[in-house]
Amino acid sequence: MPSPRVDLLLRQLDIAWALFSHHVRDLDDATCLWEPDPHCWTVRPDERGRWLPDWQVPEPDPVPAQTIGWITWHLGYWWTTTLEHCFGAGAPERTDITWPGGAVETVAWLDDLHQR
Repeated sequence: MPSPRVDLLLRQLDIAWALFSHHVRDLDDATCLWEPDPHCWTVRPDERGRWLPDWQVPEPDPVPAQTIGWITWHLGYWWTTTLEHCFGAGAPERTDITWPGGAVETVAWLDDLHQR
């Protein structure tokens, strides 16, 4: 028997995903990497071509503005981490979860995580 709480959470996820899907239709690479502030967090390719996020522990106060690329990486990071905790081998290292490197690839990545 489904739980009312689970049903509520699934409906909330469906609404959030519908809004996300609506807003990412016209997302492009330049928009993902546009920096809204001179001091902001983004994703950058490393020497091996992996797109890694800016990160600092502990977080600065205030936390810098973020690019859409960084925000989408962060969504993917938490979804991947949650899926691994619940159904996989446990929490991956933050640096193992990379941004796919473009808007189309990122939307496909997040869509895959949503489906899983």
